[in-house]
Amino acid sequence: MENNKYTLDYIRENNLILLDAVSGSRAYNTHKETSDWDFRGVFIAELDDFLTGFYPEQVNDTTNDIVYYEIGRYFELLQGNNPNVLELLEVPENCINYRSDLMDFVRSEDFLSKLCKKKFGGYALGQMKGARGLDKKISNPMPKERKKPLDYCFVIEGHKSYHLSKLLEDKGMDQKFCGIVNVPNARDLFALYYDWKSHYCFSELVDEKTREAHKADSNKFGEAMGLGYKGLTKGGKSNELRLSSVSKVEAENVVCNFTYNKDSYTQHCKAHKEFWDWTEVRNPDRYEVSKKANYDAKNMMHCYRIASMGIEIAKGEGLKVFREDREFLLKIRNGELTYDEIKELNEKLLKESDEAFDNCDLIERPDHLKAKESLVKIRSKFYGIEEQTLAYKKYLNKEK
Repeated sequence: MENNKYTLDYIRENNLILLDAVSGSRAYNTHKETSDWDFRGVFIAELDDFLTGFYPEQVNDTTNDIVYYEIGRYFELLQGNNPNVLELLEVPENCINYRSDLMDFVRSEDFLSKLCKKKFGGYALGQMKGARGLDKKISNPMPKERKKPLDYCFVIEGHKSYHLSKLLEDKGMDQKFCGIVNVPNARDLFALYYDWKSHYCFSELVDEKTREAHKADSNKFGEAMGLGYKGLTKGGKSNELRLSSVSKVEAENVVCNFTYNKDSYTQHCKAHKEFWDWTEVRNPDRYEVSKKANYDAKNMMHCYRIASMGIEIAKGEGLKVFREDREFLLKIRNGELTYDEIKELNEKLLKESDEAFDNCDLIERPDHLKAKESLVKIRSKFYGIEEQTLAYKKYLNKEK
């Protein structure tokens, strides 16, 4: 259950923050001058909201550059050995903007476990796979102009098909004067008709002298200048085709049957929007490096960093957020290695990490009861009440 009063300003103004730290590349020692500033931290819900359960698990800005986890949620993520959350326990001193003494009850050595094998290894592997995935935006740039529904319409001819736009072009037809109806019992299959009367009276494909002559003939004989077909598409952002009414007299004059792949067009529109939304917020330096290297160099750097951290944890060296191998990591980030070179290095590290965890002395997983005791201590001291009283109050609220 959430409470809308918990905004970034609210938790700051009401002194609810327990930890506020710079995170990301500036904490890892892999930043550049142009790197973004990311902040992560921990806050605590007010007593009444904690007792009722009416508070959010996290508070963040719209871009997620600033994220604060409620202390209860923070402990849940710690027990799951979430890499991003564990890192908050060991960020460099110069990255800590504020740290409450209550955070002394949260120690990295109480949470580092063999579960890190899966979490750090999985995270690293995900970074490597994402660096050259088929859906990676750097490998599949979208043209500025979005395609139209007509681009996904195909004429059925025997066992073959071809674009409807080609048929219209070959026959000199204007899509504005087309009329279409659904073919019964067939999904996304349509019959196409054409209004030649409107075509000769109004189409820009016809010269002005011919248009005026046809209009004059229609007026002379008191005939309508067209059949009132609505054209093929609705225009704008609609993914629907426009259906028309076709009279019984015209029903036999079918130009063709065609299919509209609406699902594919919808997917295209989604991908197009995602790409151009991304271009507005992407880091230009990262984009240019990745484009030149033909893989997401930052992803590959993170893979190397996380896999290295996993090995250090398994060997009992603790959680080393600040990286001493900055020069090599930036070499990866700058795209100075080929994809195959860094891929081989990362795969070697991941294998070494698995072997180290298989032979380490870490606990299987964090002690749930010990973590719960620490969480209760933090809440009770912050709220200024005894631990037993806090537990009893929470129990009473559950019974209501």
